[in-house]
Amino acid sequence: MDAAPAIRCQSPGPSYVDVERAQEPDSGYVTQSTSLNSKSPEPFPPKSPAVESKPRPEPFLPKSPAVENKPRPEPFGLSRLFGLTNLADRADLAEFDKSVDDHTVSRFAHIHTQIEKPLLAYIHRKLPRKKYGPIALRLMILGRNEYDAKPCIVAFCPEEQCKRVRKFFDKSSVAALCRPEDDAVPSFDVFVRGRSLETKHRDEDVDILIPIVGGHEGYTDDTYCGAPILIQGDSSEVRACTFGGIISAVSMDGIGRLYGLTVGHVLLDDSDDDLTSDDWGLQVSDSESEGEPDEVVESDPEKTEFLHAMDNFHLASDDSHRPFASWAPSMLRRIGCIAKDSLAQIATSNMIRDDAGGYYDWALIDMTKHKPNRIRPRRLSNGEIQGEDIRSGDLLMPVTPPCSTGKRQSVTLLSGSGGLKRGSLSPLPSRLLLGPGNAFVDTLILNLDDDQQIQDGDSGSWVVNETTLEVYGYVVAADSFGGGYVIPILEAFQSIGASLGPSYSIRIATTVDMAAAKLDDDRCAAGGQVLPSEGGREGYMWIDEVPQTPGFLGKPNSKSLPNSNSLRGIWQPDSGYSSIDK
Repeated sequence: MDAAPAIRCQSPGPSYVDVERAQEPDSGYVTQSTSLNSKSPEPFPPKSPAVESKPRPEPFLPKSPAVENKPRPEPFGLSRLFGLTNLADRADLAEFDKSVDDHTVSRFAHIHTQIEKPLLAYIHRKLPRKKYGPIALRLMILGRNEYDAKPCIVAFCPEEQCKRVRKFFDKSSVAALCRPEDDAVPSFDVFVRGRSLETKHRDEDVDILIPIVGGHEGYTDDTYCGAPILIQGDSSEVRACTFGGIISAVSMDGIGRLYGLTVGHVLLDDSDDDLTSDDWGLQVSDSESEGEPDEVVESDPEKTEFLHAMDNFHLASDDSHRPFASWAPSMLRRIGCIAKDSLAQIATSNMIRDDAGGYYDWALIDMTKHKPNRIRPRRLSNGEIQGEDIRSGDLLMPVTPPCSTGKRQSVTLLSGSGGLKRGSLSPLPSRLLLGPGNAFVDTLILNLDDDQQIQDGDSGSWVVNETTLEVYGYVVAADSFGGGYVIPILEAFQSIGASLGPSYSIRIATTVDMAAAKLDDDRCAAGGQVLPSEGGREGYMWIDEVPQTPGFLGKPNSKSLPNSNSLRGIWQPDSGYSSIDK
């Protein structure tokens, strides 16, 4: 199989179109906040009964009965999303797997390109100095059964912005896009779900720690892929996420550098909430008074499914049921630290194509050593061994997009919390706004099999085709439908390339890359040389040799945890693999 070419930056895309030029439609949206004190959601009556009474053609094509006849299981329950305990007529609403035609998908794409910037500008006018919380737009198939299930737009947003978002979708110009009068154009009901997120950011040196389990780093000595890791700065607070894998950044002059890859939202800071852009260039007409205050709803932290909010904990926690929480300091080893480029890209969102200002939620790790990117069996606490039947070999760049045939793509999640978890990627589109970004980005939706769930700490886990060994992306969030939001790996690499510099190409590292990097390190060590900073490029840090001092973890002046094992080890790479990149 030929590997896909390395990723380089692309030029900006076309501008957005003002939604004010749309037709006047009927409206009909449902809003629900997760606060226990919030009011029950009520549908807004259509402004044009005559239009509402018209029969509309089915916008989707039939799919095989084996897939269509069963709604997807909802781990968190639809009643939490729509407040169905207070709406008896919607108590049996469920999500279904039904194919949608290209016309419907194209219509959703057209809608989100028209409303995204105006939506953010509309929110910004009310909260001018606050960053946007995570906002997601999903195309979902909802209904009481497979026959009346139809495509709907579901918007997820922070609770304090929920009313504002609902008011935006209730504007006549926006409703004209979602519910047009032309019966030949797909129509979408819109649902708004309130949610919140807390984030933290550090400008200090941030160490990456990995657990020692059964004498192995992260359950196996063969790879770091899917290993649970802890991220710790000089403070005592520690956050858990998952190590994705090793990537290669190569400049045009052939100088390469290897990094570990994980999520970046564990570095964000709530206090850094000023917006840097005030001029969006697009406006939406308001039929309601701007003097009306948006009601502020107190957040219920137990109903927040965004992974970052669940990633906070301290090592002293007695919550033994939490993944990652039971590791003593002596069970942890330092394997690197967050690269300076990762901290810099948090402050300046990437400018890529039409996603200018989008945040792709990545962090680069300067590693003390490297291990191959592979899927490896893991022995669970119950004695079960996962993945013994999985193909061996280096993980690869994707050759074709997942779900390119319009059907679900079977995948495996290399999770930090529970090892290998099988599931599938949805062919339906979704968009997500994260962290310091001020633009939506494309995401894939992952649904796990057998009622499994994406757990806290799974952020950063790679999503892999275990047959072809292609990596499709990494998990950054989950919603109350149980769907995991996956950043496509190719778009993430474009973002990384834009951050490092336009001359850099990014790809998944091969075993040969790692063997070459180790050979260079050995040559420098043998010659007594200090490891260079990649041609003097500012922002590239090579990890210092860690002193073999008992009880030392991290840098000598670090306030890290004591009593760790030796931190620097020697790994001999398997030289039996060769690069297949052209």
